[in-house]
Amino acid sequence: MNRLNRQQKDKITQFRSIVGASDKQAIDCLKQAGWSVEGGIEVFYSMGMRGTAVVDSRSIEQFYKKYKDPHQDMILAEGIGKLCEDLEVEPSDIVLLVISYHMNANIMCEYTKDEWTTGLTRMAVDSIDKLKAKLSELRTELRDPKRFQDVYNFAFSWAREVSEGGAQAW
Repeated sequence: MNRLNRQQKDKITQFRSIVGASDKQAIDCLKQAGWSVEGGIEVFYSMGMRGTAVVDSRSIEQFYKKYKDPHQDMILAEGIGKLCEDLEVEPSDIVLLVISYHMNANIMCEYTKDEWTTGLTRMAVDSIDKLKAKLSELRTELRDPKRFQDVYNFAFSWAREVSEGGAQAW
């Protein structure tokens, strides 16, 4: 790991925090993916590798229930507002786009149970405290031009869908 540059070491740290991989696994996957963290994650899972990051699925379930709409099995705008309060961030904070990106949310201001569970598992987060602790890292991801472009395109697709669907954007 001594022959790696600072950017590569940062990507290894980011990769490991997401999938719980060892240094060797992280380096191998990232090299195969041309040092793209997202690509490395795909390599990691496509090869059937397992990480050591421990997330408790029951904790994720409880975390979901805290913000879930009482009438629908999903987190809607009100639940996202409560999440923002608990995270101590404004609803307009760009970090929410990064969170939604990791959850691969199909609709702005909504998370299905599957999106929530998959996204939090990917981020190795199963509590509000762990998500709060990860906010700085999520914001840092935007410094990577590739990740910034991915998040931008992700958010742009929401705007395009609203425009094409005829719904009004607020």
